[in-house]
Amino acid sequence: MHFFLLFQFIGLLIIVGGFVAYAKHKEIPVFFFIWHKKKFFIIFETLMFAVIILICIKPIYNNVKCSYNGHSLNKDTKYDWINGQCQIEFGVGKNGKPTYVPYERIRGNSTNSSEDAEE
Repeated sequence: MHFFLLFQFIGLLIIVGGFVAYAKHKEIPVFFFIWHKKKFFIIFETLMFAVIILICIKPIYNNVKCSYNGHSLNKDTKYDWINGQCQIEFGVGKNGKPTYVPYERIRGNSTNSSEDAEE
């Protein structure tokens, strides 16, 4: 979810940056311009929010699914957006921090079946 919030923040910066650049180009005071164009600002921000949600819909779904799996097992889980996999807490390492393994490994739901490996 941190990536989703980061993308939303970057989208907000792009919209605000565009308004500031346009106001500077037209030599209008920035806050005055944004205040009088707040309808367009809200429309652009809503469109940016919708586009980012559409781009991130699959990782958000997987994140919720991973959270539900952890809740059902009474374990701590996290979804890794980089690798695209759900990770579940397996134990505590030497440094006292939890170690995470892929959810498929702990549940025995390997994508490779043993029958295919023997052939």
